[in-house]
Amino acid sequence: MIAECLSRAGDANSSLDCCNPLQGDIDLSSCRLLLDSAAEDQDANKAEKGLLLASAAARACLVREAGGLQAWTAGARRLQQLLMRTMLAMPVQSLRHQAFYALEALLQAFRADIRLHVLEEMLASGPPGVAALLLHSLTSWVSQSKAHDSDAASADWTVIRPRLLPVLEAWILPDGACGWATPATLIEHAEPLCAALNLLRLLLLHDYFQAPKIDMRVFPADRFQGVVSALATTAQAWLSTGDHPGPEGVATMLGLQRLLEVASSILETPRSS
Repeated sequence: MIAECLSRAGDANSSLDCCNPLQGDIDLSSCRLLLDSAAEDQDANKAEKGLLLASAAARACLVREAGGLQAWTAGARRLQQLLMRTMLAMPVQSLRHQAFYALEALLQAFRADIRLHVLEEMLASGPPGVAALLLHSLTSWVSQSKAHDSDAASADWTVIRPRLLPVLEAWILPDGACGWATPATLIEHAEPLCAALNLLRLLLLHDYFQAPKIDMRVFPADRFQGVVSALATTAQAWLSTGDHPGPEGVATMLGLQRLLEVASSILETPRSS
């Protein structure tokens, strides 16, 4: 069975592009079998073949008719779960990246409100490393949509804008759903915190330069000022202890240093009055 799936993966580019797997036109069992087996056996070859099938399935859905697919189907959720598992289970970084790119392609095939809802679900439940990637993806989407260089982008911004504040609050507030109230969570969440702060900085600059009217702004200019200042102070205090031995300690120190740099840049960002 595995051999048959591997053979099918070799034809992925030609045989799946014309299908719509998320509407049930093809069976994802081969993709699922390969990726499940790859995760269990830590087999990079099986993972690569499974991701070929997954990527082809995602590409088949990239034609956005009337703003994108209208429903997050069972097939879409199965493919999302397979890709998330691969991102978490595979030790090969290039394969983890490939799984994430396939996941991005999958999400982009859907209407903006569905895509954002699924992103919010994954941000709430995914581990910090995955959350950081998702926040980077959201930041890129925000940057493209707020430019209003097409009708589709403007429509996306209309959907995204009112839902950004809860996402930021969940990560940046110390008592948020994914917050950093304790030193342990601050260190654990340093990477997604940096990603959330980069999104915050982008929005502050948007409000300062492109949203002169209060009702056009994403949130009040001082909404996160005190929190970011406290975050910078906490990160600086941890760095000042100098107690970061070993490889893990070095990684912690670098994460906190990056967090301090991003927080400091936000405190220096101009704000709307």
